[in-house]
Amino acid sequence: MDVPNGLIVLDSKFATYYGFTSENFYVDTYLEGNTSLRQVVIPMLISNNPGTGHFSKAIKKLLRDGIRVSIPTPVPKMQKILTIWGFEVNWDPKAGIEYWVYPPHGAKVD
Repeated sequence: MDVPNGLIVLDSKFATYYGFTSENFYVDTYLEGNTSLRQVVIPMLISNNPGTGHFSKAIKKLLRDGIRVSIPTPVPKMQKILTIWGFEVNWDPKAGIEYWVYPPHGAKVD
C-alpha cells in the first residue's frame, strides 16, 4: 500500500489497513505520512486498551510492508518497547526533539 503524504487520521483507508482504528486507539491519535521517504511518523498515539497488542500488530505490519516508522519523543514505557524492537534514536536539532526510527538509518527496509 502506498504511504499517503501528510495527515493520516484514524479509520481512513490507510489507517484501517494497518489497524489504526477508533476501536483500538483514542480519537486524538493520528499519523503523518511521507510518500517520498515511505515513512509513517506517529506523533500521537493512545491505546484504548493498553497491553492488547494492537500497537505491536500495526507496527509489525507497517514494517513488513517496507514502511519506515518514526516516533517522536515516546513516553518511557514506549521507549522500553522500542528499544527491544531495535529502534534507533535520532536527535533532530532543528526541531529540538528525538525520533525513534526503525529500521535504523542505513538499513534497508524490506
